[in-house]
Amino acid sequence: MLRKTTLMAGLATLFISTPVQADEHEITVLPDAYFRETTYVSAGDTIVFSNENDGALTVTALGQTWVI
Repeated sequence: MLRKTTLMAGLATLFISTPVQADEHEITVLPDAYFRETTYVSAGDTIVFSNENDGALTVTALGQTWVI
């Protein structure tokens, strides 16, 4: 009986998942630079761009996988 209970507890831990928390990354764009220069994001993360220029900007991912 103990073996069966241990097996069931082990299986339960395989199927119980912890919630994944998405991170928010902020990138500030200045007239001649941007900060953070390199940002590593995961699926589900949010990127916030703060434009500190006088005009409009276009932000493009490396390989043009997305454009803002």
